[in-house]
Amino acid sequence: MSFMYVSDSRITEKSLGSTSKGNVAPDIAFIRWALDQMLQVRQLEQGDAPAVQRLYERAVRRAEWLPAAVKADPNFARASQGEAVFVYHSTEGRLVGLLSVYVPESYIHHVFVDPEFERRGVGTVLLSSLETWLPLPWRLKCVTANAPARAFYASHGWIEVGSGNSDQGPYVLLERRSEPDPDASPTTGRVI
Repeated sequence: MSFMYVSDSRITEKSLGSTSKGNVAPDIAFIRWALDQMLQVRQLEQGDAPAVQRLYERAVRRAEWLPAAVKADPNFARASQGEAVFVYHSTEGRLVGLLSVYVPESYIHHVFVDPEFERRGVGTVLLSSLETWLPLPWRLKCVTANAPARAFYASHGWIEVGSGNSDQGPYVLLERRSEPDPDASPTTGRVI
């Protein structure tokens, strides 16, 4: 298995060998929607960099919950350094979503969807694309004030396993397991 990742503001290929497949079935309705729209998830290519940066800048500007200091210098290459990056394009070449993941820890760092494509399954398809090669459990931090993202992850079975504070504000640490535990307690992981 090899993939593209960002390193020193350049896109580089890295090989990991094989990884195990998770046992989570993808959401068929979203996959059908994606096929109908003729969209595809693929690895980041050098030519994607300008569109990726524009989508990242728009997302950061729209994020009302982010402090001004974080919004002051939205640089995707710097923010995703060392991560595998995947993009979601229409057949017309329009970037409609992106995802970055720190592979050694199955840590999802960024998931961004073009505002015109929100609530149309793009985020679901981006995450589902990881199921064939990224071992579970997956983890990510979600800023507590980002209610739409928290609702999205909760609806997809992510559970809260911790919390903390960062330069972006208070966050919850979420985890995606092969099967969420709906009876977990708030200290050992609770469904949000």
